[in-house]
Amino acid sequence: MQESSKENPMRTRVNNGAAPQAGGNGQARSMTMTERELQSVLRREIEIEHQELREAVADLEVAARRTFDLRTWIQRSPIMWTCGAFVIGLGLGFKR
Repeated sequence: MQESSKENPMRTRVNNGAAPQAGGNGQARSMTMTERELQSVLRREIEIEHQELREAVADLEVAARRTFDLRTWIQRSPIMWTCGAFVIGLGLGFKR
């Protein structure tokens, strides 16, 4: 079962992987250009994916810092933290 280059653009080989024959009607040269075009397209896609990955990692860093930042927790519920500090102060004061 052989796939043609029309069905799968990733397969751009001539003669099922054999070296292109000299002479011909420029078929080997057009295949080289197709491979170069394919390489440039793939490089651009990799660069785009790499940039998206960088942005996702940066977003993850921001989210992780917010999660573990004490100031964020206090800003979310300042009354709870004030009451907790008061209870801890009373507990430490009565032990003495």
